[in-house]
Amino acid sequence: SVGVALQNRPEISAATRRIKAAAVRLNMSQNELLPQLNLVLESYVSGLEGANNIGGAFEDSFSQGEPSASIGFQYEFPLGNRAACARFRRRQLELRQLRNQFAATIETLKMEVEVASREVLASHREMKAKLRAVQAEQSELDYIRDRWKLLPGEDGAANLVLEDLLDAQERLTREEFEFLNTQMEYNLSIMELKRVTGTLLQHEQITAGRATVDCLPTMVLDKATPQVDVFEETTVETPQSISNPVPLPPVAD
Repeated sequence: SVGVALQNRPEISAATRRIKAAAVRLNMSQNELLPQLNLVLESYVSGLEGANNIGGAFEDSFSQGEPSASIGFQYEFPLGNRAACARFRRRQLELRQLRNQFAATIETLKMEVEVASREVLASHREMKAKLRAVQAEQSELDYIRDRWKLLPGEDGAANLVLEDLLDAQERLTREEFEFLNTQMEYNLSIMELKRVTGTLLQHEQITAGRATVDCLPTMVLDKATPQVDVFEETTVETPQSISNPVPLPPVAD
């Protein structure tokens, strides 16, 4: 799950891009520490004429003034170079800070995934325990129902057994309700695990696109037809009593 989260969480990709950009800025500041050696080429033409004679001035620049040219080298190395050294040190500290933030993001992500994974396992164990409780209540209800069917209707003991039967049905209903709650919590924990691993949109088949609304760029989300995933390792059989409640048998004459 941690590996999937590292591949899909947007925080990881954003932190990686920031680190890459900081590394580029560090290389640029490192190049600024080197001395500069420039090749300089210059050319010059001049010509003057009165009365706004532009054509004559252009001809004089090649006949009387004559074009001139120069070539040379320019070398620059500041003494101490404190400004470039300060920028280079700042880029180093910036890159170190981003790396520490990246490590903290990974640790936070691991913690979230670990908590979500444990919540899935805990809710699954609780759901299985509630299922066993429902099955136990169902067995007790079947036993009391069989006793009530075999007792004569005029006997006072039958009324007591009937009361026990109603109580057993009430307990079964309560256990079934709690079992359904644990099923809901288990499904929510699975969705939370998909969220922290960054696969919730893929699971829900939601695609993001770009569109222009009111001359402004807008992100548009589109949801495809959902598909039901089958989790074989966590399949829990629903008790029969939830879908087909056990009716009370008729009163014996």
